[in-house]
Amino acid sequence: MIDVRDLVKRYRKADRNAVDGITFQVVPEETQVIAQLRTGNMHLAVIQDNKNYAVVRGAPNLEVTRSPRLGFEYININCQRPPFDKLEVRQAISWAIDRKEVVEVAYSGLGNMVAPIPPAMKDYALDPEQIPEFKPDLDRAKALLAQAGLPNGFKTEILTITGWPTLILGAQVVADQLRRVGIEAEIKQLEYGAWINDWRTYNFDMSMNATGGNADPDPLLYPRIHSKGANNNNWQDSEIDALLEEGKSILDQQKRIEHYQRVQRLLVQKVPQIWLGQPDLVEAMKKNVKGYVSHPTTFMNGLAGVWLES
Repeated sequence: MIDVRDLVKRYRKADRNAVDGITFQVVPEETQVIAQLRTGNMHLAVIQDNKNYAVVRGAPNLEVTRSPRLGFEYININCQRPPFDKLEVRQAISWAIDRKEVVEVAYSGLGNMVAPIPPAMKDYALDPEQIPEFKPDLDRAKALLAQAGLPNGFKTEILTITGWPTLILGAQVVADQLRRVGIEAEIKQLEYGAWINDWRTYNFDMSMNATGGNADPDPLLYPRIHSKGANNNNWQDSEIDALLEEGKSILDQQKRIEHYQRVQRLLVQKVPQIWLGQPDLVEAMKKNVKGYVSHPTTFMNGLAGVWLES
């Protein structure tokens, strides 16, 4: 949480043209955001739809940055709800999904596939290109569905959030891919309040989701995956629970790296959720905005050093 009052105090200490305050605007339509940036009515914005990178980067009055982020997008699975309580079904979904296509379509190619630990944590991260389960195999997916007693597939639903372009497009790509193995997934868009209520109460089959990310494997994985954390996938696995607890006490860096790489390989095999991709962070600002540094969490911590050129 950014305390704007604290930011303003830091601005006033700077030997620059400090700003008097910050006004945050919620603008539902990104076309309006871009229009306000171009006319000078807005100083800075995070561009949510990566296809608009091509729109803003050529604007003469704007500086545009594009950088990696810690956060990523994924699919929560309600692992207690049939048929997702069967490992073979979750594995079939994973094998059916072409994550590269998600990156190309949903992020306009501006991003990367992501493993359970994203590339920004380079010491810990697995290379998504080298993960066998991230290479789509429709025949294997169909065979797994047959093993689960669902040779003709099944019908399901994917929740997503209204107004979040990369999640909506990602859901559409995933639904098309699942159809190839007989899984008919209806996309249900919800306003954020309704979505978060259904998500928190496990009132979903699958749900698109995103995180701002973390800078360490423990706060990234434990709250989301451990059965005594937030456990957003309604999933419990004693082996993973024990490994996540063990990871908290490992101080040797090399042992810690090896430990969390083992955790990732198991997570990819057990499929409590589907790790999709990591859209690049795109930010656009007026050229008189100085000192702003993009922060990989997308929480705009870089506002602490910003000033306006006269």
